[in-house]
Amino acid sequence: MSPGIADELTQSAARLEQLRWRIEALTGGAPVSRVAHELHDALTTELARSAQTFADLARHPLGPKASWTDMPQFSTNPIKAVEAKGGPWHDAFGPITPRVVNVFGNEAYVVLEVQIPLRQRRALLVREDSLRGDPFTLNAAFVCHCGDSIGAVEAYYDVATVMRGVGVLPDMPLGHDERDATAPMVLHASGFARRSAELVRQTGVAWPVSVREPPRFGLGTTRTARANAKNCEGIHQAFVKHDPGRFGELIAEDAVWIDVPTGEVLNGAVAAAHHDHGNWMQAFPDSQADVTNMVANDHWVAVQHRGYGTHSGPLELGGHVFPATGRPVDIRVLDVVEYADGQAVLIRNYYDMGLMIVNLGVADVVAGG
Repeated sequence: MSPGIADELTQSAARLEQLRWRIEALTGGAPVSRVAHELHDALTTELARSAQTFADLARHPLGPKASWTDMPQFSTNPIKAVEAKGGPWHDAFGPITPRVVNVFGNEAYVVLEVQIPLRQRRALLVREDSLRGDPFTLNAAFVCHCGDSIGAVEAYYDVATVMRGVGVLPDMPLGHDERDATAPMVLHASGFARRSAELVRQTGVAWPVSVREPPRFGLGTTRTARANAKNCEGIHQAFVKHDPGRFGELIAEDAVWIDVPTGEVLNGAVAAAHHDHGNWMQAFPDSQADVTNMVANDHWVAVQHRGYGTHSGPLELGGHVFPATGRPVDIRVLDVVEYADGQAVLIRNYYDMGLMIVNLGVADVVAGG
C-alpha cells in the first residue's frame, strides 16, 4: 500500500471516529435522524403553544376553532389541543419571543416574517456536559388565515437551523448549488446597495427586508395584485417546465433571491436560471412545484407551494456527493416576493432542509462534516 493511500485511510478513519464520538457525546448514541425528529416535535409544539403571540403580532384574535399546521411535516392540529401538551422546548430554551421583520397581507390573510432568537439554557436531547449555549436565530414565516379572527396558522421554518444551533450539524453549506456557508450580500442597482448598512443597523437582519419599503397591506382583487400573482405563477411554471429564458421577463435583472434556510443569495434572473439547472435539478430531474395558495396585494405576494420529486441523481450537500437513493422528497415551501414595475425584485424562500436530509437518509453523513 502506498503512503498516500495509507494516509487517506488513516484520515478517513479519524473522521469517522470523530463523527461517532461527536454524535454520541451530544446525543448519548442516538442517530442524528432521531434527534432531528425530536427537536422538530419539541419546537413545533412550542411554536403552536405560542400561537397567541403570533395572533397579537398579526393584530387579529385567535378564533375558537383555530388550527395550527406545521409545514415541515404538513400536519394540522387544533391550537387548543396543542396548548395542553407539555413544553420540553420551553424548559430548555425558554419562551418563544419572535420579532417581526416583515408583515403584509390582504383582506383574507396576514403573512408574518419573524426572527426568533434562541439560546439553549438546559439540555434537550443532548448531554448536559455537551451543552453549547451559544445564541442563534431561527428565521420563520407564518401565513394567518384571517376574517374577523384567525382561523388557521401555517408555520414555515427550518429544523436544520436548530440542529446547527445545538451542535448536531456543523456550520457548513447545505445549499442547492454549494455556495459558501456565509454567502456575501449582493450589491445591486435596485437601491439596496446604498441602504444595506442602514437596514442592518435598524433591523439586525443580514438580508434585505424590503428593497423599496412599499406599503404592506392592500386588496388582493386589484388589477396590480392579480398581475403580481400571475407573474409569480409564471416564475413557478418556468421552473417546472425548465424554461430559464422566461426568468428575464418575470424577475428583475438586479433582483435579490434569498434561500432562507441556507443563507444562499442569488443575484437576479441569470442566477435564477443557474439555480434551476444546478445541483438541485441534477439530483431531482423529475421535480415539480404545485402552487396551493397565493396571498397577493399591489406590492407583495406570498406563494405557498408543494415541491416534490425523486432523488434519482447525484446530490451535493455539505461537501459530500450522495448518489441517487430513489427516495421521494415532498416539501412545503413559502416564497415571499416583493414587486416593483411588474417584476419580482426580492424573493425569499422558506422551507425545511433539516427533515429533508433526514428523509433522504443522508443526515448522519452530513453531520460528520
